[in-house]
Amino acid sequence: MKDWYLSTVSKELDHFIRFSIVGAVWTVVNIAIMWLLIDVLGLAGWLGSTIGIAVLYIGRYYNYLWLKVIEPKFWKYVYASGLFSLFMIAGMTVAVDVLGYKAFYPSIILTALSFILKFLFFKRIKLLKGNKHRD
Repeated sequence: MKDWYLSTVSKELDHFIRFSIVGAVWTVVNIAIMWLLIDVLGLAGWLGSTIGIAVLYIGRYYNYLWLKVIEPKFWKYVYASGLFSLFMIAGMTVAVDVLGYKAFYPSIILTALSFILKFLFFKRIKLLKGNKHRD
């Protein structure tokens, strides 16, 4: 029983580390793209965040597959990630276009919150690789 527990914890930790690597890399890319498009180039929050999220969406999917983080279930990924993309676009629209904040800080806060919630959601819908629950 103890060996099974340690093995399970080790696998979960390894899986979370791979998920975090992809998340960290693409978080930096996402923040940089939103900052560049919105603050530097002057695009509206909705447009800059939409473009940034589209780039993020494609790059992250292939990195997840490459590092064997998620199951290759494209439509499940589209559904799950789409929810969080809408969350990011709505949040950036409110923060930048309605409240008048610069994109830098809201993008950090919203991206971090989205990352945590997405990991939990991916786990819940069994999109994470090796996420077989013992019932």
